[in-house]
Amino acid sequence: MEFLFVNPNDSLDCESGRHSLPQVPLVSIGLPTFNGAKSLARAINSALNQDYQNIELVISDNASSDDTEAVCRDAANRDKRIKYLRQQTNVGPIANFRDVLSRSTGQFFMWLADDDWLDSSYVGRCAEFLSEHADYSLVCGKAKYFRDGQPESDGTFSNILHENGRDRILDYYAKVWDNGELYGMMRRAQISDLKLKNTMGGDWLFTAAVAFRGKVGMLKDVCINRALGGSTSSYEKVAATLGLSRFSASYPRISIATAALKDILTSPAYSQLSVFGRASLGCKVFALIERRNEFYIKLTPREIVATKIERVLPENVVQKIHKRRSQRHASLHE
Repeated sequence: MEFLFVNPNDSLDCESGRHSLPQVPLVSIGLPTFNGAKSLARAINSALNQDYQNIELVISDNASSDDTEAVCRDAANRDKRIKYLRQQTNVGPIANFRDVLSRSTGQFFMWLADDDWLDSSYVGRCAEFLSEHADYSLVCGKAKYFRDGQPESDGTFSNILHENGRDRILDYYAKVWDNGELYGMMRRAQISDLKLKNTMGGDWLFTAAVAFRGKVGMLKDVCINRALGGSTSSYEKVAATLGLSRFSASYPRISIATAALKDILTSPAYSQLSVFGRASLGCKVFALIERRNEFYIKLTPREIVATKIERVLPENVVQKIHKRRSQRHASLHE
């Protein structure tokens, strides 16, 4: 692995009105990427062009075969806040996500996907909020979803403000869907012992563990802009990307419920609970997930036919189908 390191405490020339480095917490932004050259520059620029300047951007290139390396090296040469790492072989997406976290040094941490981009005040607003609210473990902005550059829908989210960690877990699993919260800002000290797991719904498990340790909130005045499609556009693609069984793709509800139960029984995040407490909470979460019907939304006959042949349909027709599905998903949370 090649590792280009820049000391995050080196002073930078800041524009007038921006925060100065010695006065504010360091925020680490972890950007795992694989063959993301087409959209990567936008993601990098959105991280570096924040009105909050005390940032380190940790990029882990998962042995990309396109121009990702050139894009990253060019950016690292231009901005000393970038740490660029290139994996010698493809370690898989989950290990790549873990790597940017383990290489980070900031007080606060957040992930950024290589095809997403941030509002210019996203980092500053989240860092300010966490600094002022010690009882919160995670804060995020509003998620906006785009398909082929066009806005499609807003993410689903509810603040999780219960004082008791068990109540927060149950609330989270009852409501989570797109889980834009994973790309919110967290306290690195609170998540350093947590593992993003290679399982269906592994991002849910990680976010739930963070929620167990503190409240979770959303700031409505800043947004993270997320691109739809790619390896997370269906359960089948998720399973293929993570190397999971066909069962996981065919039965995501039972797969996620089982993984959540196991995680609560074994994760260090829940170590303060007794064995009985873990078992009780795990069974409640399993039942919550298993009762959620939106995993198996019934398609109309027209949608079934369209799904089978959409590869040969005109692009504008496919976009309408995807938009209709997203609207149906969103209506379940209204």
